[in-house]
Amino acid sequence: IAHTAVFWKISHGGFSQGIGQFRKIDLVEITFDPDNVANSKVRASIEAASLDSNHYYRDNFTRSDQFLNAREFKDITFESTEIRQTGENTGTMTGDLTLHGVTRPVTFDVTYNKTGEHLSGNYLIDGFSAQTTIKRSDFGIDAFIPWVGDEVEILIEVEGHHGKKEG
Repeated sequence: IAHTAVFWKISHGGFSQGIGQFRKIDLVEITFDPDNVANSKVRASIEAASLDSNHYYRDNFTRSDQFLNAREFKDITFESTEIRQTGENTGTMTGDLTLHGVTRPVTFDVTYNKTGEHLSGNYLIDGFSAQTTIKRSDFGIDAFIPWVGDEVEILIEVEGHHGKKEG
């Protein structure tokens, strides 16, 4: 979890892109099978109220029932249903995203960055980048469309670790 970041980007009236991240990631489980990527799995959960756009009032309004409704829908979750390799270091990850109490299938484009030894030498690290674009209206969040964009770009950076190094 320590090396996981979930960022988002959304249009603000076409004038600029609002950019932020979620600060509290409660769960990240990655099972990565480099020999058969289809056997890989991902589960994750983040706290909706941990949204941070570096603007206190906007963040509180976005947590309200007009947007995330973070009091009622405390968690945003994802569980993969299919992971496919599309290139040497690329793939797609499809799964169920639950946001605002609505579950819908979402597909991420994924880049496998690399596997390498941790600085301590005690275990190996797998690094990935993922991105997708969702429509917030698909999840019942439609306040101020089109002034606040319907499309939300999601960017994820994650590292997972496993086992002892061989040798």
